[in-house]
Amino acid sequence: MKIIAQIISLVFQPTLAVTLTYLIIQSTFPNLLLPFLNEYFLPFFYLILFSTYILPSLGILVLKFTGNIQTFSIDSKIDRTKVSILICVFWIISSLTLILKFPLSKSLILILFFQVLILILVSIINYFYKFSLHTFGITFPTVWFLLAIYKSTNFYLLNYLLLLIFICGIVGWSRLYLNKHSIKELIIGYVAGGFSSFILFYLT
Repeated sequence: MKIIAQIISLVFQPTLAVTLTYLIIQSTFPNLLLPFLNEYFLPFFYLILFSTYILPSLGILVLKFTGNIQTFSIDSKIDRTKVSILICVFWIISSLTLILKFPLSKSLILILFFQVLILILVSIINYFYKFSLHTFGITFPTVWFLLAIYKSTNFYLLNYLLLLIFICGIVGWSRLYLNKHSIKELIIGYVAGGFSSFILFYLT
């Protein structure tokens, strides 16, 4: 069971939230991706996946093997700060790259901007008060999906929403099983992720 919990924690990193949110926007409000939806969808998707998920993960590997963080679990406050700074830098660079290289709609630019802003604010809060970024990261796109389905009336997507809700549950279970967070820290992550998603959804 421990190996399963570790795999779940590894795959569903908080940084996966951006890629999931992009896929959700494409499936519920594709007009937000116009005018480049047909021509640039895959390049844009791969760039988001690489720059906000794969590259930060590789960066954490580099930090570990160069001795800049103690463990991959990133338990200490100093290690969390180093990783947060690394991810913030990657996200800022990737967002600027996406804005400069693609003909994005104003709504999508706003989403990218606020996601970076939320990341910075969450990183600062997490420095002073530890909570689960894993539950925050998976709840953000899940609540966005829930709101998007309701507003777009694309109820045929409910099965995918149920899958995301299930993933929210097993991510929380994995962090609790691995003794990385208390139940309180998990709940704060869920609530903060859902609240942030709700605010951003209605701002854009």
